[in-house]
Amino acid sequence: MSQGIPEPGMTVHMQKKKLNNIDAANYIPLSNADILSQCIAKLKAPDIEKAKTFFKLVKNQIHLEFHQKIEELDQNYAPFNPNVPNDNVTADSSELAKNLKYSLIKANYRELGQEELDQAFAETSLLKIRLHVDFSDYKQTILYARGESIHKEQVALFGKFFKREIEFINYDSVVMLLHLKADIGDISLEEFCTPGSIVLKMFQNVPKADLEMLFPNTKIRMRLKDKFMIGIPALVSGIVIAVTKLGTSFILLGTLVGFWLGFSDEPVTLNKTSLLVLLAGFGTLGGYLWKQIRGFKNKKLEFTQKLTKNLYFRNLDNNEGVYYRLINEAEKEECKEVLLAYFYLLHSNTVKKPRELDKELEQWINETWGLTIDFDIEDAMEKLIRLELVKKLDDGFVALSLDDAIQNLDRQWDNYFVFKV
Repeated sequence: MSQGIPEPGMTVHMQKKKLNNIDAANYIPLSNADILSQCIAKLKAPDIEKAKTFFKLVKNQIHLEFHQKIEELDQNYAPFNPNVPNDNVTADSSELAKNLKYSLIKANYRELGQEELDQAFAETSLLKIRLHVDFSDYKQTILYARGESIHKEQVALFGKFFKREIEFINYDSVVMLLHLKADIGDISLEEFCTPGSIVLKMFQNVPKADLEMLFPNTKIRMRLKDKFMIGIPALVSGIVIAVTKLGTSFILLGTLVGFWLGFSDEPVTLNKTSLLVLLAGFGTLGGYLWKQIRGFKNKKLEFTQKLTKNLYFRNLDNNEGVYYRLINEAEKEECKEVLLAYFYLLHSNTVKKPRELDKELEQWINETWGLTIDFDIEDAMEKLIRLELVKKLDDGFVALSLDDAIQNLDRQWDNYFVFKV
């Protein structure tokens, strides 16, 4: 296991304190079209068409690079795909994990660390359900998230009354890799998951406190509060029934037991009336116990339905579909970074150092779209240099003209398809 196993007996609590501001993420929640339209807004008419051509070439170039990553992931995942019959449960999964992590980072996801997962598992689910995950069924788990924000929600303390507002951390997307052991201890898990396989999952709109519900072997357990809400009324009503309806039956039964054990010399005659009293008492007691058992099962069924409903609407993709969707997201993020960095340099028409460009670009994004982003300038500059879109000078970098940038991109595109003997 490589991630997030909470310690046994860890205290479970609801997030009560106000959350601090979370760190800005690299994720850019804008479309390529929105960014392009803003970047070309100040260009003259002839340059607008050039800018659109520039964008198409950049997009195609990045798509071609990630297409190779898709083929690698297909090969890496084949031995572990639960949808394909395969007996090779001893295959090495390191390349799959490596390529998946690369794609996640390029799509601006970040890994959820051990401390963060421990905190998430310690918090009470927003569904008001106590959840438990047996991590011993997994050889490896990897969790990444993107789009972290603080949400507010009204929760009920008792039934539908006494509501209060809580704050919680919410993830726009969560991707998880679960490598199952060859010998799964959970029979119910083995019924739906192939031992030795790797399950890939992608979810949307996931509260941090509900990360446990994403695992396929999540078990619902009654909270102490729920046990009290079921147990106390059951105890009170049980006492009332015992006193009002079972008193005669208990007295008769006690007399019989006392006589049989030698505590009483007075014989007890069991006639038809006495037997009916005993049968009525046992029937009442059996009906009461059955009612309590049914109430407990109905409560667990209610929790299960609530959990299933939430998973149904939050599930985005599974297995192969996860990395196909992930690669698509990575391509978009890479294009956004190129567009923002290149056009900002182009409009500034000055030499800038990466750190200076990073600061100014983040400020411009905030002023233009109202977004606080920790722009990944190092990754963006790596792409600008590799695609030959900037020129390095002693004091920093300057953007090439649209004509020169298009010429370089067009040449690189042609070289991809040159047959080499």
